[in-house]
Amino acid sequence: MRLASRIAASAAAAVALLASGLFLTAPAAQATAYDCEAYLDEHGYYGGAIPLACASGELSPTACAAALYALAIPSDIMLEACDRAARP
Repeated sequence: MRLASRIAASAAAAVALLASGLFLTAPAAQATAYDCEAYLDEHGYYGGAIPLACASGELSPTACAAALYALAIPSDIMLEACDRAARP
């Protein structure tokens, strides 16, 4: 391939990437079960069924809350932890 055609191909690829917005946007921040677990760990709750409860929070905040309630986690901490697991 000649140099001129390589430069043209590179320029076209750069324009396509810029047009698609790949250089202009960053991925959205997402909460996960890890965020739930980290929040509970900060408040002295860790291990046992907590990882499973937080993982269920990614699918259903109600399931997370029920699981953490069964572990006697105070409601204010429980609700914030499950909210962190469920945030999009």
